[in-house]
Amino acid sequence: MKKLKLLALILSAVLVLSVCPQCFAEQVYTPGTYTAEASGNNGAVSVSVTFSENAITDVVVGAHSETAGISDPAIERLPKAIVENKSLAVDAVSGATNTSNAILSAVEACVLLAGGDVEALKNAAVEEKENDSVQQLSCDIVVVGGGLSGLCAAAAATEMGTSVICVEKLAVTGGSAQGSLGGFMACEIPENAEYHVTTNTFDSLDQALDTWIGLQDVSIVESKYPDRERLSKALVECMHTFDWLSSYGAEFVAYADDAVHEIPIIQAVVPGTEGTPIFRLLNQMKDKVIENGAQVLLETPATDLIMDGDKVVGVIAKGPEGTFEITGKKVILACGGFSDSEELLKQYIPSVREFHSFSVPGHTGDGLKMAVKAGAAVFEDAWVNPGWVAPSNKFFAVNPNAAVFQEVMTPFDFSESSYHRLMVDMSGSRFLNEAEHYALQNIEFVKNDANWPFWAVYDGLNETAAAVAEDGLQTGTVVKGDTLEEAAKAAGIDPEAFIATVEKYNAICAKGEDDEFGKPASYLDKPIGSEGPYYLVQMVNSGADTLGGVKTSDNREVLREDGSIIDGLYAVGAMTNKYYYNQLYFSGSSLTFCTIDGRIAGQHAAEAVLGK
Repeated sequence: MKKLKLLALILSAVLVLSVCPQCFAEQVYTPGTYTAEASGNNGAVSVSVTFSENAITDVVVGAHSETAGISDPAIERLPKAIVENKSLAVDAVSGATNTSNAILSAVEACVLLAGGDVEALKNAAVEEKENDSVQQLSCDIVVVGGGLSGLCAAAAATEMGTSVICVEKLAVTGGSAQGSLGGFMACEIPENAEYHVTTNTFDSLDQALDTWIGLQDVSIVESKYPDRERLSKALVECMHTFDWLSSYGAEFVAYADDAVHEIPIIQAVVPGTEGTPIFRLLNQMKDKVIENGAQVLLETPATDLIMDGDKVVGVIAKGPEGTFEITGKKVILACGGFSDSEELLKQYIPSVREFHSFSVPGHTGDGLKMAVKAGAAVFEDAWVNPGWVAPSNKFFAVNPNAAVFQEVMTPFDFSESSYHRLMVDMSGSRFLNEAEHYALQNIEFVKNDANWPFWAVYDGLNETAAAVAEDGLQTGTVVKGDTLEEAAKAAGIDPEAFIATVEKYNAICAKGEDDEFGKPASYLDKPIGSEGPYYLVQMVNSGADTLGGVKTSDNREVLREDGSIIDGLYAVGAMTNKYYYNQLYFSGSSLTFCTIDGRIAGQHAAEAVLGK
């Protein structure tokens, strides 16, 4: 009997080793500290790893250009998790995926330098700490989402003395605003003259409204939006709201003018050295909200609304500490749009063939789905919140540095942008002014959909950009040719038509005048060269989020199709921003309207709770 038991134990051990040999294989390293880099969200992330003979003893993230706030949780938590778990199978931090992956990739490189087994570390088990507890919480107002609109709603509500619980799905508050340039669209009119900070004023509210609405005429769909009444109230309110933000440490100064739309931009100047001014403002708002008694739960996405008949009375959310059933007298949805949901983009914006979202992760339409389930009316003509047109998502999947071919630029300085390039469609023809405002380029893409895909033409790439382009070749969304004819054939474009377009474009550059599309002479300084290699990079619609969501009252209460209010439910920010736009976006306007929406909803919800 003892022999049988011993045999069984031996067989069990052999079975375990055959299934998971790395579980029992001790790592062997050449002791020391090694440093490597990997590409993060904004560039290279340097990581130093210290090894003993058989373990990783320290991981330190060094020089990087990741966005402060967004990347902080990954930089703080991943190194500790790698050391504690003796594994590279640790989870990326929600909302900082690119930074997380960069840290893990750099550590992998260091492991190789130290002579270790990367695959064994990637397969090493990490203890799962599932928490299946259910906690009951209650408050006056539940805010779902900790971006700018959510923080403004929470701030306004706590200022009035109501209790607030804010649930945020990511590991950090701030949302898309943290990745913005931090400029706010301003509208200085006689009605808010007391708060003006620039000299770029409109003579009247009607003039401002006519300018704004008139510029929307470039849209290619008929729409009753922007809503003149909702917009007029927001334009009057904006300067008052900026003054309100000053109580959180912001001083607004003249920043720049949007040269295309003549809408002034102002900058929030916030004392401090950590991160950008908008990051500091968002952090100060969060700190003040907590100081006022609010509870902020991070990495805790809301999954459902709690209903009492037709009334919304709370939310269900799940986080690291388990499931929360949070009851409240009012619920404010500040969840962002749906730019990261392929399903919802196809459902609500089918005219956009492909969309590259470059905003902070998390815009998956969670709030929209919950509101619709509760009976909310949805805008019938949603659109993208446009940005600089970008390479295909397939290209980004193989190399995050595909952004080198995006129209990224120094704020309001197009001199180093990709606006100088030539762009053609599948007929081999130019179809737009490559230097026109990015919102207009997104519209032109949809107008010319019959001739999709669209290709940006590059030659004379430097070594770094050429290496990125070479990575893209495997996706089919980047093609290459030593001659123009070869490049055209690789893209499936008629070579003769393409070569004729290049010759015409070069003649326009030499002349310094674009009679066909009106591209300014300052962007006609880069004709296509006579020597290859030539790269054609496929371009798609791109942006930070969506323009759409659910319909709301002036107080931001969510409406049903019949116009009745869903009791207890509000929506703010990208959850209900279509009132301000048709298809043209204005620089800085999202930050402005998110602030206004959040403040209005927070105040109204608090007044309703307090019986005012």
